Amino acid sequence: MLESFIKSARSKTNCVLFAGVTMMLTFGTPYTFGNMNPYITSYMRHKGIAPTLTYTKCSWVYVVTLAFQALAMPFAGLVERCLGPRLTAVVGCTILSGGVALSYFSIQHSFEALVVTYGAMFGIGAGIAYMIPMTCALKWMTNNPGLATGIVNGGAGGGPLVFTMIQTAFINPENKEVRLKVGEEIYFDQDEVLEKVPYVFFVLAGCYSAIQLLAILLLISPPSQKTTIGLEVVRDPNAEIKENGTEEVSYVIENDIKLPLIESNKRQPKGETKDDDEGLTPGEMLRTVDFYLIFFMFLFNGLGIIFLNTLYKAFGLTFINDDIFLSLVWTLSSVFNFSMRIVWGIISDKFSFRVAMMVMCTQFTALVLTLQVTVYATRYLFMLYICLLIGTGSGTFTLIPTAIAKRFGKKHVTTNYGMAFLSQIITAPLTILISQSLLTILGWAGLFFVIAGLSYGGFILAFLFRAKDKNGEEI
Repeated sequence: MLESFIKSARSKTNCVLFAGVTMMLTFGTPYTFGNMNPYITSYMRHKGIAPTLTYTKCSWVYVVTLAFQALAMPFAGLVERCLGPRLTAVVGCTILSGGVALSYFSIQHSFEALVVTYGAMFGIGAGIAYMIPMTCALKWMTNNPGLATGIVNGGAGGGPLVFTMIQTAFINPENKEVRLKVGEEIYFDQDEVLEKVPYVFFVLAGCYSAIQLLAILLLISPPSQKTTIGLEVVRDPNAEIKENGTEEVSYVIENDIKLPLIESNKRQPKGETKDDDEGLTPGEMLRTVDFYLIFFMFLFNGLGIIFLNTLYKAFGLTFINDDIFLSLVWTLSSVFNFSMRIVWGIISDKFSFRVAMMVMCTQFTALVLTLQVTVYATRYLFMLYICLLIGTGSGTFTLIPTAIAKRFGKKHVTTNYGMAFLSQIITAPLTILISQSLLTILGWAGLFFVIAGLSYGGFILAFLFRAKDKNGEEI
């Protein structure tokens, strides 16, 4: 594609990062579900399609999205090996955007149909393509895996920054207030708002397709991590000659383009190749204790993240009756989501995964425990809390893939991360079940206390995580 016009390795790296960020913008739009939930629920109740639908029940769309994304991700590595990274991205993005477009029809048919198109199809598409840009970035930035995952994953965090305001500006540009109170929940009942809800799916699908096409064109795979007779190998002047006659190299020349090599690459005798960073296969990884520590850290932290994504607006509406303000809150929180993913990656590279995860869990626990105070203060304190919570929780999606790559190697990172992401099959429905039962029994304050306790569980697991890299340093 465009790689023939891009000569330097640095430019190719920047293209891959840009492609990763832009593609992840679309994969991160499930984070806007907290904004879409009142519109979808109000529309389906008002039209009689699902007259008893509630915000917590509607959150199952988000649950199904995560569940099917988790189910698809372990198979993404197999698809990538068969089709290559670019075609794999095409398949995943087509399923994702197609599902969103079909939601125009499904939301007018039944809630179950919407779960299939806006939930399952979105999740499958995202699961297939999710690790493609991240894996490419990891291979181009071998010395800074935390920064690479942080930058690319930041795109997912930035998705709500772009699409939350698009959704609200299209559906409710006049900032109509929710006014139909049923029990503890308040719904829209204005026709001028609700009639636009189905059409927003066409708008979103069009935006996603355009962004994904650009990103796919800019995805550039690094040179094969095998050095063969077809490449001109350029020696590092400081490289040491090993006892077996091989020597370290710093880069290769391929088609007059200088391309980086991972430091451990070795020049091979004619006709021979050597894989770099073999790492552990998924089966070998599953036999380690470290994987299960990472798995349950992902599970515990995911509970709090899903809660925020699905119910932040429902909580805010209990004391802030301003739809545009609450959309603005989520939009600003996306800035924290984007930027803090990069910061958490830098912290992981500078210190360790363990230290970064412990700090993140401590901060998240403290913020959730005190979130209830925003009810008694200015609305801007609520805005600050949501921004800090989202910025803190976002670290999970940078730190977990970084830990997987460092601990188990990069060769199978797509499948290995998919195995860890399976934790979200448990996390997603468990969050909704906890919310449905505990919100009625304990109220919002009790629900916050439970979520904080689970986050503290993540801290304990991080404390127990003592994995070392091949140099004996803490991961």
